[in-house]
Amino acid sequence: MGQNFQEMTRDIISHPLFLQLKDCPHHGGENSLYIHSIDTAKCAYRLARRFYLREERVRALTRAALLHDFFGYDWQSERHQRYMSRYSGWQRVRHMHAFIHGAHAARRAGRLFDLDQRQRDQPYVPPGLLAQELGGVAADAGGQDGGVPGGRGNRGLARQGLVPQDRPRTAERTRR
Repeated sequence: MGQNFQEMTRDIISHPLFLQLKDCPHHGGENSLYIHSIDTAKCAYRLARRFYLREERVRALTRAALLHDFFGYDWQSERHQRYMSRYSGWQRVRHMHAFIHGAHAARRAGRLFDLDQRQRDQPYVPPGLLAQELGGVAADAGGQDGGVPGGRGNRGLARQGLVPQDRPRTAERTRR
């Protein structure tokens, strides 16, 4: 079957800088960036396995999910607020943490870990990308990735609850 989750992520999870995420709160509460990142990566790993992605895709998606918040700064700190005060209007919006942290995480991770081109090009793994990745597999007509349980393309993903279902056409809507 290939590598398990621990084998794919051991070098990252044991790295001292990644371990520092244990001390970084994730949107307050008891959750840390460390826990959030591992939970995200485990979810990505399980979904990738469930949808029979090729081994290199499972590894890429799992590691990218693990590193998606590995940006290395406290976005709520005074220092970051001073950085943001240099910008106004649209430039301020473009430099907000929500829009820049993925690129920072990718650069930082790229310096420390063995990442493939796909991981470097897609630093942040939002749910839409995951659905797109799985949809690409589903659209593969029997390629090496195999089929997707529950059907092909977005319809199969919608039945799995991973992407929104297409709205029925007007005629179909009136019949319901």
